[in-house]
Amino acid sequence: MAKREDISINDIEKAVEVAGGTFSVAEIAKKCGNVSAATRDRIYRILDGDDRFFSEKDVLVRRDCFFDRRRFLITPDEWEIAEGILVPGHRFAPFAAPEVFPSEAVLRLAQSPVGQRNVTAPLGKIFHYHLLLGSEQLFDFLIADSTANAHLKKSRSGSEPVTLTVFDLAQFYRNHDFSLGDALMLTVVDFNKGIFDVEFLAADNRSAAKREKAVAALDAAIVKVFDRFEEYLDIPEQLAWGIFLAGETLPEAAASLDEYVRDSQGLTIHTESGHAVLVPLSRMNEDSEDDGGVPDFVTLSSGDTANVGAILKSIGSTFTPAEMEAFILDACYGRATDFEVFFQHFFGDAAFADDAQREIFKTMLEEHFEEHLETYNRDDDEIKAPIRRDILDAVEERQAFFDFLAESEKDPSAIEKQHLNECATLSHRFAETLKMLDDPGYTPDAAEAEELANAVALELEKFDAIMDQLNGQIERNKE
Repeated sequence: MAKREDISINDIEKAVEVAGGTFSVAEIAKKCGNVSAATRDRIYRILDGDDRFFSEKDVLVRRDCFFDRRRFLITPDEWEIAEGILVPGHRFAPFAAPEVFPSEAVLRLAQSPVGQRNVTAPLGKIFHYHLLLGSEQLFDFLIADSTANAHLKKSRSGSEPVTLTVFDLAQFYRNHDFSLGDALMLTVVDFNKGIFDVEFLAADNRSAAKREKAVAALDAAIVKVFDRFEEYLDIPEQLAWGIFLAGETLPEAAASLDEYVRDSQGLTIHTESGHAVLVPLSRMNEDSEDDGGVPDFVTLSSGDTANVGAILKSIGSTFTPAEMEAFILDACYGRATDFEVFFQHFFGDAAFADDAQREIFKTMLEEHFEEHLETYNRDDDEIKAPIRRDILDAVEERQAFFDFLAESEKDPSAIEKQHLNECATLSHRFAETLKMLDDPGYTPDAAEAEELANAVALELEKFDAIMDQLNGQIERNKE
C-alpha cells in the first residue's frame, strides 16, 4: 500500500484535537493514516514549531494542559503593599498564552474578578516589575497599556512618568494584614485566557530551603533551554520552557519570579539588536556587543534587590530605611539638593554585589529623594531639623565604627556583646525617633520639641559612652 503524502494542516489539527494533553508524533501520524517517513518528519516539524506545545524528543505536551491548575507565587513589594496594588509586569508571563496582554490577565478572589486602576510612577521605579518581559517588548507593552506613555518612544532615562494599569488589592492586603514576605498563591484556571485564582500565603508558611532549590532548579533548566534554542526565544518563552524542562526538580509555588530575579546566580539578561534573552554566565560570548538601547538596570543582579532595607543589609550598611529618609530630609533642610553628591557621599565606596544592584538601589533612593524635594515643608521642619541632625551625627559615627571594624578585619566576636547590644538598643530608639521626625504630619510645639531634644540628648550621652568603650576595646586589643 502506497504511503500517504497529501497530509494537510487540517488533517494534523483534527488528529491533535483528539490526542489529549500528551502525545507522540507517531500517534498523530497513525491518526492521519498510512503516511510516509517524510510526511511523518513534516508532521514533527509542524508540531515542534507550534508554540501551543512543549516537545521532548518525539513527545509533545499541550501547554494549556501542562499549566492547568499549576500553582505559582507572586511576592508584592513594599511599594505595592503600601499602595494596595499589584503591578502585572512579568508576573504571569510564563503561565499564560503569549497572546494574553499582562494587564488583561484576570485575577479572581472567591470567583470574583479583582478590580483594576491606574497608577503613575517614574520609569525607574516600575522597570524591575517588567524585567522578564524583555527589552523592546517591555516598552511596546508600556506604550500599548496607556497613550500617556507615548513619550517612551523617544526618552527612557528612568525618571519619566509612566502610567500603568494595575490590580487593586487594597482590601485583600488589609484583610490579611499583608506584609513584606507574604505571598499571593495563584492557580492557573485558564491558560489561554489568562485567568488565575488568588489566595493568601503567609511568610511563615514558606520554606527558604524550597525557595533556594526552586531558583537553582530553574537556573539549571534555563541552561538547557539556552543550549537547545540559543538566543532564539524571548525571555517569557525561555521561562515557560524552563519550567517544563525542570519537571519535578522544580518545587511548585516555592519562589516567585521576582525572587528568581533577585536570587539567580548563573544567569544575566543580555540584549543585542533590541532582543533580550536570559543567558547563562557560562555561555556568555565575551566578544558580543550590547546595542546600548536598554537602560543599565536591565539585568539580573546576583545581590538582593527586593527593597532599600534589604539592599542596605546586603551591602553591609548599618543604615536603616528610616535613617536614609532622615538623611534625605536633612539634605533638604541644608539645601543640598544634588542627588549625585548625596549618593556618592553615602554609597560611593559601598560594596554592591554588582552594577545591577547598585543601579537598582540608586534608582530607588533617587525616587525617595525627589519625592521629598517636591513635598518638603521647611517651616514645619525648622523645629525638628536640629534634633534630627543630632541623631544623624550618632548614626554616622556608628557606621564609621563598623566600617573601621570591617576594614581592620577585626573579628566582631572579640567585641563584648554587651556593648554591641547596648549600641543596637540605642540605635533602635534613635530609629523610632527618626520615624516620628520623618512624619510630615508630626510638628511638635516648642515645649514638646524641647522635651524631645532633652530626651535625645540623654540618649546621645549614653551612646557616646558606649562608643568610647567600643573604640577603647579595639585599641586595647591592638596592644
